[in-house]
Amino acid sequence: AIESVASDEVVQRRDNLHLVAGNALETAPFQEAESYFAPEKPVAIITEGIVGYLKEEGKRRLAMNILSILQKHGGIWILPATARGPGSSNKVEAPMDRVKFYEKLGFVVEERRLDSVKDQLVSYAQLDDGQKADIDMALDSAPSTLVLRARNTKQ
Repeated sequence: AIESVASDEVVQRRDNLHLVAGNALETAPFQEAESYFAPEKPVAIITEGIVGYLKEEGKRRLAMNILSILQKHGGIWILPATARGPGSSNKVEAPMDRVKFYEKLGFVVEERRLDSVKDQLVSYAQLDDGQKADIDMALDSAPSTLVLRARNTKQ
C-alpha cells in the first residue's frame, strides 16, 4: 500500500518525507524510520487513528517504541483526544487513567484541551457569535489531547 501511494504520487515527494511500512507494535519499523531522522533535531510523532483500537499490551508496546525514539532525539508524541482506555479497545478511557498509564511508562504528560487553542484558529475567528457559541459548547465536553515527552531526556 505504501508503494502504491508513493508510485501514484498521491503524496507530493519531498526530501524530508520517507514512507515506512510496518507494524507499530514492533521495533524494526521504528528503527528504519529513525534512520532518516536528523540527529540534532527533535521529532514529533502523531498517532492518529491507531491507539483507540489497541488493548493495553498493544498500547504499552507502541508507547515503548515511541519512548525509545524520544529518549534519543527529544521531541513530542501527540496522542489525539479520541484514544480509548489502556485496558480495553471497547471503552472510552477516563482522562486520568490515560495520564497515569503513560506516566508509569516514563513519559511526562501534558493535557491540552481543544478549547485552549480555538482562538488561534483562523476559521474560529471568522465565525459569528452564534457559531462560536455552538463551537464553545461542543468543545466544553471534548476530551483532552495529550502531549507526551520522554522523562529525563533532551527536550
